[in-house]
Amino acid sequence: MTSLICTLQHHQDDVNWCAFSAKLLATCSGDKTLRIYDARDFSELPFSPLTGHGYSVHCCCFSNCGQFLASCSTDATTVIWSMVSGEIEAVLEHPGRSPAEVKGVGHSFSG
Repeated sequence: MTSLICTLQHHQDDVNWCAFSAKLLATCSGDKTLRIYDARDFSELPFSPLTGHGYSVHCCCFSNCGQFLASCSTDATTVIWSMVSGEIEAVLEHPGRSPAEVKGVGHSFSG
């Protein structure tokens, strides 16, 4: 039997995706933010929420080492975040001027 262990109610819009690392849970939302929680007790980390996308955040994925999180958005960007500080490490932008959005992101297990 499965039972509810926690309800996270911090986002202001629908949650589009969630991702787990060994120690963290990340959620991303139509409210343009990502929220980072300790996977043991679901407490939100001090640097959360992560802001930097201009539109809805569709997907997020942890690096294999768990030190970075990649997120992608309707704003046509993919952002790499530090899970040590919550700071933006890099922003990848779609090169075209026409409207575009990034719908998915992932990491290679082989490096």
